[in-house]
Amino acid sequence: YDLVVCVDVLEHIEPELLNNVLDQMKGETSKYGFFTVATGPAIKILRDGRNAHLIQQPFEWWKPKLEERWELIGDVHEDDHGFKIIVKAK
Repeated sequence: YDLVVCVDVLEHIEPELLNNVLDQMKGETSKYGFFTVATGPAIKILRDGRNAHLIQQPFEWWKPKLEERWELIGDVHEDDHGFKIIVKAK
């Protein structure tokens, strides 16, 4: 796709499946992507007691995973809740 948008999803992925999901997204991105990722805990708790944000990591943790698959373009917009980034297919 010319534009892949992923808003408040990646932090909900099972950590052991994240690379698979990112690889799939990379394969679907022909031009650009816009991603937002929450970096702290969610209000919701899953039935098994885990926080709904299964991955709670800062942008510095996400950055190499994204750079492996895309060129990061523009500024990273970070706040207390997470970050927003625009990426370009390599």
